[in-house]
Amino acid sequence: MRGEKKERFGSFKTKSFRAGGYSLVLCAVALVIVILLNLIFSALPSKFTELDISSNDLYSLSDYSEKIARGVQEDVTIYQLAPSGRTDERISRLLARYEDLNRRIKVEVRDPEISQIASAYTKDNVSANSLIFVTDKRSKVVDFSSIYGYSEDAMMSSYYGQQVSPDEFNGEQEITSALSFVTSDVLPKAYALTGHGEYALVSSVQSSVASQNIEIADLDLTLEKNVPEDCACLLVLAPDTDLTAGELRAIEDYAGKGGSVLICSLIPAMLKTPTPNFDKLCAYYGVELQDGFVIEGDASHYNGYPNYLLPDLESHEITDPILESKYHIFMPMVRAMAPSENYRSSLTVTPLLTTTDSAFSRTDTQNASAEKSEGDKDGPFHAAFAVEETAGTTTSRAVIFASPYFLEEELTAYTGNLNLLLNSLKWMCDLEENISVAPTKALSTGGSLEVDASAANLWSIVITVILPAALLAVGIVIFVRRKKR
Repeated sequence: MRGEKKERFGSFKTKSFRAGGYSLVLCAVALVIVILLNLIFSALPSKFTELDISSNDLYSLSDYSEKIARGVQEDVTIYQLAPSGRTDERISRLLARYEDLNRRIKVEVRDPEISQIASAYTKDNVSANSLIFVTDKRSKVVDFSSIYGYSEDAMMSSYYGQQVSPDEFNGEQEITSALSFVTSDVLPKAYALTGHGEYALVSSVQSSVASQNIEIADLDLTLEKNVPEDCACLLVLAPDTDLTAGELRAIEDYAGKGGSVLICSLIPAMLKTPTPNFDKLCAYYGVELQDGFVIEGDASHYNGYPNYLLPDLESHEITDPILESKYHIFMPMVRAMAPSENYRSSLTVTPLLTTTDSAFSRTDTQNASAEKSEGDKDGPFHAAFAVEETAGTTTSRAVIFASPYFLEEELTAYTGNLNLLLNSLKWMCDLEENISVAPTKALSTGGSLEVDASAANLWSIVITVILPAALLAVGIVIFVRRKKR
């Protein structure tokens, strides 16, 4: 009996037992490593676990968006209104990027059919996969229809009767804008001067301005007498009749107190009356409005017609992001402008858009020749200026454009045009940190290198259960076989 017991205990000291034990220990270690790795990878931000291989970086954020997201210092809840199992994957993946950047940003998916979330923040009907951003300050609804858009080519195809689908993804622009809106302490307000046949911004441009969290209201200075104190920027958009002397004084008083003014001018042939007071307003900022309209002699610097200019961009806070993104500006019907010969030394007048030396200006609107004629004035000319004046602690700014028509509906599809306006407004509204270019991203068949939820669950089970169990079973088999030898 004692011999049998001794023999049984002795079997545990054999070489085969020790080898099987080592195998079992290795299997256990491997199991622990697999579980730990799975826990680590599940805790990693999505930017490390989901590789963006879409052709236009749909899920990659710009430096500007990352700065806005990282700078959030209060709790933000983003409700994605989507029926169960029908969330838009592009939007969800993009929202995950924002969550990764700041723990204060939380995303919750709510079924609009059973949730009262939407009715708490808006009276309008919202589409599935719309977003609601909520903080203690305010809320904002981003409708699904604004996240997807149509390119210039798609709109042209639709114009000719073809059925088109959205081919642009504006998710980053809309989400970043909404984050900024619900977390900003102060939201700037701009006023648009009325009563002089001013150019009216099209609805898409107004929506783009609103997306930058800048509110626009009308202002009739013949009634108000003074520019409101809450005016961050006054818009004087190409009046075709003149300002009154009282209005001119009110605007100059506003500018002298640090106010900012955005001005657009018409070519003289489009004016209904002479505009000496309007011309004085431009001269106040060191810019001379000339009588002619500009014709470009360099074919590489106009589009279709020689008075539809593609001017060169000069370096400035407003234009630098556009230059870096290699976008063009399309400026039709440009009035000849130049810096005044004598302006106040306190002014800094910086050209933003410049024609080539081959450009010339013409006063005779009956002359349709594209070639320079007698009486035409040699260029180059400037199609836009940025002006800044500092007196003590007060800084006044202005941007003057030689045409309002770069903001036409069909021309704002040129990304540079719209960004030129938005950056100008942000510069004048003291939002320099927000000056950027957020390009619209084209949709493509490419996607993120990521498995869907069902596949992810399957692989999770494989890695955490099946694979460790298989390793353990193999270890046991090896142990038993070696023990029997």
